[in-house]
Amino acid sequence: MIAFISLWVLCIINVMAYCISLNKYKFIKSYNLYNKRKHQQNVLYGIPRMYKWLTSYYPTVREELINNEKQKSVDIFYIDMNGVIHHCTHANKEKLPIYDEHELFSNILQYLKNLFYLIKPKKLIYIGVDGVSPKAKMNQQRKRRFLSIFKINDNDNTSNLFNPNCITTGTDFMYKINLSLNKWFKILKKKKVFEFDVIFSGSDVAGEGEHKILKYIRENCKRDSNFKNYNHCIYGLDADLIMLSLVTHLNNIFILRDKFKISNDLHNNMLENIERTQNTFNNDEYNSFNEPQNDNINYNEEGENIQLNEKSKTNESLVKEENNV
Repeated sequence: MIAFISLWVLCIINVMAYCISLNKYKFIKSYNLYNKRKHQQNVLYGIPRMYKWLTSYYPTVREELINNEKQKSVDIFYIDMNGVIHHCTHANKEKLPIYDEHELFSNILQYLKNLFYLIKPKKLIYIGVDGVSPKAKMNQQRKRRFLSIFKINDNDNTSNLFNPNCITTGTDFMYKINLSLNKWFKILKKKKVFEFDVIFSGSDVAGEGEHKILKYIRENCKRDSNFKNYNHCIYGLDADLIMLSLVTHLNNIFILRDKFKISNDLHNNMLENIERTQNTFNNDEYNSFNEPQNDNINYNEEGENIQLNEKSKTNESLVKEENNV
């Protein structure tokens, strides 16, 4: 009997020792992963080096847009808005402090102006902002943001600069982005600055921006048989847009990307690139777009939230007023 009990005790001790060693191994593994990624300068997203490989082996798939005399006409223009937000908010790390949100919003709207006049769509612009992600993607985003905090804390020079973790669904920053874009589109529509319609899917609509775009394409392909004959253009920085565009089975679909690589050395050239692009257009036509602060958009006393006269219509709202507005 004593031998039987001692055998059970020995088994329990071995199991406990195994569990302790297993947890210790997992801790060491996760710690090594943190140390490995902590000092990485650039975190890869999407499909690493996909675009570089594609343009290296098939250089004819890439065309210059601004200097191209035979620019293709576009009927429907899609914008993955998170790419624009990341681009504009990271652009001047040495110049944009965290409290200067007005300048951040101004950069975003200015960049959208350039895209509108660069492409000049005939029928529609669809703008999708990343909303709540699927559960599998949430775990990846949580890990990515957790590791980025350590990187920010290690660099004392970035303490007063914009935190890219603000570009997350549910934050005050994204809420202000939704309000400002909705108000801006309504102003432009009332002034009849452009003839095409605008569909804005904000961060309060579930799903990533690129998947919202693909969903819209699939649904309209079923409704309208002539939809496939339109010329489609998608603006986005993720390489997986190439694969997603292929599965749409559209013959006339193009992807618009920035010419320069978005890196720390070239981020500070963003405003110069905007001014250079602006000079390619007629100044009177280009300046018909007005900044929100020039259109009586009121901020609260603290200068934080943009106030709307009516409830924001961000849920897949078509920025199209009734009665021919």
